Amino acid sequence: MKEFDPSLIPRFTVVRIPYKFVGVAYDETKRFVILGHREGYAICIKATTKVEIYKNNPERLSGCVYYQAKEVTFFETETVIQPDNPFPIPHPYIADCEKNGKLQILGNLPKDFVSVR
Repeated sequence: MKEFDPSLIPRFTVVRIPYKFVGVAYDETKRFVILGHREGYAICIKATTKVEIYKNNPERLSGCVYYQAKEVTFFETETVIQPDNPFPIPHPYIADCEKNGKLQILGNLPKDFVSVR
């Protein structure tokens, strides 16, 4: 059986994976959009369902990509993607998550994702 290679996950794929944010004592399972790969890392941006902070601040929302609930099948509720906040996630960590059943590959964003911003 061929080993899973995270670097083959295409750009603009949405994955769900545990991640430990700075200042948080535990892993949180979040949705990330993979923007690309560099030197053993997936460069990702986070998708959030905490949209009120963006909806109440048009200036902040203007730099984001907003999806209505179910506009994309794997976003069940309103979702905001903040492109200017990248997270490098190491490929070995993603591979371990896949091996342990903690990685979910949810699907690809619409082809116009890059231009909706």
